Amino acid sequence: MTRNTAVQTLSGLIVILAFGLAAVQIRQGLQAQNIVLDWGIFRQPSSLTQGTYATTILLGLLTTIKLAALGLGLALTLGTAVGLGRLSVNPVVSRLCAAYVGLFRNTPLLVQFFFWNFAAIPLLPAGPREWLYAHKPEQWATVAALGVYTAAFVAETVRAGIQGLPAGQTEAARSLGMPEHLITRRIILPQAFRSVLPPWAVRR
Repeated sequence: MTRNTAVQTLSGLIVILAFGLAAVQIRQGLQAQNIVLDWGIFRQPSSLTQGTYATTILLGLLTTIKLAALGLGLALTLGTAVGLGRLSVNPVVSRLCAAYVGLFRNTPLLVQFFFWNFAAIPLLPAGPREWLYAHKPEQWATVAALGVYTAAFVAETVRAGIQGLPAGQTEAARSLGMPEHLITRRIILPQAFRSVLPPWAVRR
């Protein structure tokens, strides 16, 4: 057994022991207060849905996962586009993308939730507004807030990842006669994403 393996095994045992001691202390505290945990409530009908409390909690978990996945997809798509725009040679595009990043990074997420739910949706044209009101508008507002807010952080990470690539990569592709959109799609972005994935995992 190597030293690292021994240290990891010991750390795991300490964590398990700590959780065990905490469980014992909680149980003794509940018994001292004559508190009995009744888990049967999860089998009782819920007033929020047509099922039990257990199915209601499961439905909430699935909704959370769905909204997080949609928000992540929007953030990756929009953030990549904004990150590329930050590096554009067009000063108008670059400054607009920089303004986007500065605005949404420095606005609290809770404020953005309120904005998309109570301000943005009522300002939409009649057709899209009525469609949203008929299809759970609060969920779409949540996806928009999460996606737009997180996209600002994704954009800066993408920009840093692209700027960290050696300049010879782009120069070699141009010397082969590749157009700019192919250089971005086949040369720059694959390598940039490989370097920015760890920061994304740590940041959020």
